[in-house]
Amino acid sequence: SILDINPYDVQFVAENEALENDDEEDNLIDVETDSRIRNDNQIDDESGHGYVKTIPFNSVVMKQRVAYTVQDGHPEYDDKWQIPKHHRKLITQRKRAIVRTKTRMSPAEAAMVTNVWQLTLPHRIRLYKYWVHSMIQQKWEKLRENKNNYDEMARKLNVEEDLDILKKADVVGMTTTGAAKNQKLLMEVQPKIVVVEEAAEIFEAHIVAALSSRVEHLILIGDHVQLRPNPNCYHLSTKYHLDVSLFERLIDNGISASQLGTQHRMRPEISVLMRAFYTDPLIDHPSVMNRPNINGISSDIFFVSHEYPESGDEELKSHSNEHEAEFVVALCKYLMNQGYKPEKITVLTMYTG
Repeated sequence: SILDINPYDVQFVAENEALENDDEEDNLIDVETDSRIRNDNQIDDESGHGYVKTIPFNSVVMKQRVAYTVQDGHPEYDDKWQIPKHHRKLITQRKRAIVRTKTRMSPAEAAMVTNVWQLTLPHRIRLYKYWVHSMIQQKWEKLRENKNNYDEMARKLNVEEDLDILKKADVVGMTTTGAAKNQKLLMEVQPKIVVVEEAAEIFEAHIVAALSSRVEHLILIGDHVQLRPNPNCYHLSTKYHLDVSLFERLIDNGISASQLGTQHRMRPEISVLMRAFYTDPLIDHPSVMNRPNINGISSDIFFVSHEYPESGDEELKSHSNEHEAEFVVALCKYLMNQGYKPEKITVLTMYTG
């Protein structure tokens, strides 16, 4: 028998029944089913008294069991639409693949859509993902704006809190880096006296950044004869003299400065080596004159000569010598055997920081 079936009616009935029978995740029907399904349009009769016919629409294979018997010359139809079990599994897999696709419409493509229902299912999915992406972007922009507002308000509150604490303090201490980062805070504190330790090692710009219009007295403490600023760029150091600190520049321009005349730290055997650097005499305080000699060593100061080369590190801009390190460790152990406690031994080494 030849059945006269309207494909649009078939699509409407079949889609509705398929959507009713599927779970929520399977509520989308594929429009580009596997070729296996598209080619499978003949199914054998199972009842023995009628026909089982498959009808493809939009590449989705549905079947209508047209079981009928002839009574009084008129056939009776069983018009229940079904999806074969193996087809349903393939359709479900395809639907999930479409839903999980990451492709979406471009803004230009989405702007050209006038009727969503005229789109094929894959294009609807792409449009849907474009809408979701656009909504997420809008929410992210709003979230960033709120976060920036929150960060700004939190920063202002922290500044106000710090300002309240600092104004109650008699002495405020910080590094030059901290002073540069908190310059606005320092302008609010308005210190009248600024003391800079190791001023000979600090770049002039760092000190200037820490000064406010309310500063009445600037005290710089340092030793420009031994220590200077260390720019990372050698060209800037030599051409623009960035290795000259404000401390040294003021002294070179005749600003009055006071030099330490009496030292309280070094043994006379060490301080005598320092006197060659300074124009004014350096006097040893009586407290360093009668220190006991070092046990187990014939001289309180000595130099070690060796021929083991040192190694350098370009990143750290410093040098090391494994032989010297092993020698110092052995010397410390030797001094501990002479009765000195570990807390009485200090190892100082030169480095470039």
